[in-house]
Amino acid sequence: MKHLCFLVFLMLFGSAAFPQWAVSGNVSDMNSQPVVGKTVYVSVDSIPNYPGFFGQATTDANGDYMVFFAADSPYIGAPVNVSLYDCNNVMVVDTPTYVGYDITQNFVICAAVPPPPTSIEGTITAANPVTGEPDAQVYLIELAIDSFTLDTTLTAIDSTITDSVGHYTFAIPNVANSYLKVKAALLPANANYTSYLPTYYTSSIVWGGATSLPNPLPNTGINIQLTAGVNPGGPAFIGGNVAQGANKSTAVGDPLNHRILILTNMNNQAVAYTYSNASGHFSFSNLPLGTYKLFGDVMAKSNPPLSVTLDAAHLSVNNIEFQEHSHLFDGHFITIATSVSKLPAALQNAAIFPNPATDKITVTGIDNVTGTRNVTLTAMNGSIVYAHNFTETETITVPLASLSRGIYVLQVNTAEGNVIFKVSK
Repeated sequence: MKHLCFLVFLMLFGSAAFPQWAVSGNVSDMNSQPVVGKTVYVSVDSIPNYPGFFGQATTDANGDYMVFFAADSPYIGAPVNVSLYDCNNVMVVDTPTYVGYDITQNFVICAAVPPPPTSIEGTITAANPVTGEPDAQVYLIELAIDSFTLDTTLTAIDSTITDSVGHYTFAIPNVANSYLKVKAALLPANANYTSYLPTYYTSSIVWGGATSLPNPLPNTGINIQLTAGVNPGGPAFIGGNVAQGANKSTAVGDPLNHRILILTNMNNQAVAYTYSNASGHFSFSNLPLGTYKLFGDVMAKSNPPLSVTLDAAHLSVNNIEFQEHSHLFDGHFITIATSVSKLPAALQNAAIFPNPATDKITVTGIDNVTGTRNVTLTAMNGSIVYAHNFTETETITVPLASLSRGIYVLQVNTAEGNVIFKVSK
């Protein structure tokens, strides 16, 4: 009973005994940095015969605040609500008890907001994941999809060369589209050039499997481990040409330069890669026998694989042509023969003589075809032994005198299409 009377006495006369009081403290983030300009609220609910309290203060440059009450004070044991909004705009409330003197209440509310990223950075690695690859070209690619036609466009908007430790940096581009991809390819100066395929972030060798960069972009961590080509070697060879397909402004059949061709085994393990040359020719040599997938990586187009089998009866496959269309880059086999019955009408009369030949061979029957005629003579090992562009008024005569005896493939590319002959010497 005496304790109860004493508590009532404190409640009735506490404010008279302590006429002024304050709540103060510090507001910092999880990195121990001051949070400046944060409003802190202090309140004490009123009860009969006692006033309520409400005050607020803003943190200074050091994250400090003080809410001062000049007259009256709460009763002893009163809960004091001290609150603020955290970085996610959620109210944080602590409730210390007033025991007759000033209250100190500190807050740790959120991590410091990092500065917005200003660059895209990463490292390109190949044989040694720890050591980066110098002499690598890195491309920053924007992917856009037309909302009406659903056509895909891939545009290389920036490129750079890795430094001596394989590091690269791009400034973050000012593009509205968030679909950005990064591709890396070793330059010929790099010792690993022939052994590692061009690879997209994170690990795809074709654009359709590439990972778009995270959004929002980080400053670092866009690393690419280049894909190794595994070719144990062998006696076989694959070769062919890349030509312009339909639905383009250039003439059908025109050779296409610098188109990448990729060879994998049937388990999708990379074997090798190469690029078509100025005559549109490509080749893979020293291959073991087996069945392969051969396909391109022409950005924004479908790149279906062509199955190619090398066996004892087919050590050399030369009759492959890839064509680039508006939405497709695909390969097919061309029948190599002196017969041209399945050729376009303008090439139906194409022929070569003499065959077999010793000194030279001449192409006839295409006098009515307009435009340049691109002629390539290829050995069975895939090497180009002769290439020349003839005008429409020139007689197509290919010299053979300096060549060894054997079988060669003669291809004539025209605006009307292509014709291929097997030449014997």
